[in-house]
Amino acid sequence: MRGRHSCVWSSYTQSSPEIALWREVRDAFPLDREYTHFAGFLLASHPLPVDVEIDRHRQALDANPAMYLRHMRELSADDPMRRSAADFLRVPEQAEQIALTDSTAMGLGLVYSGVTHLPGRRPPSVHMETCPQAP
Repeated sequence: MRGRHSCVWSSYTQSSPEIALWREVRDAFPLDREYTHFAGFLLASHPLPVDVEIDRHRQALDANPAMYLRHMRELSADDPMRRSAADFLRVPEQAEQIALTDSTAMGLGLVYSGVTHLPGRRPPSVHMETCPQAP
């Protein structure tokens, strides 16, 4: 912060542990300190710990893409969820055929874009139950 308020700001930051903690958080981001950044809602830089992890994954992917992807698949939490869903649907031998999506809309989009239906027949539909709204 610059200009006529910098003296007030400086004395406040020296006496406030919250501001000191905020400086630690801010220092984790490689942002140019000459600017006040208000574009985080558009695109934000990563804090240092995230940057380190991204670099670690990038290096492993660059070194051996096939082994990296195989290793990441083995660590995936998707397989137990697919097995549970397959058991629930009573098709345990077809767990690998279950697609996990972020939302109902995404799932329906995948279904509708991959389903062909005969002329004169209605497309498949899904009955969805919703939770009652709180009063």
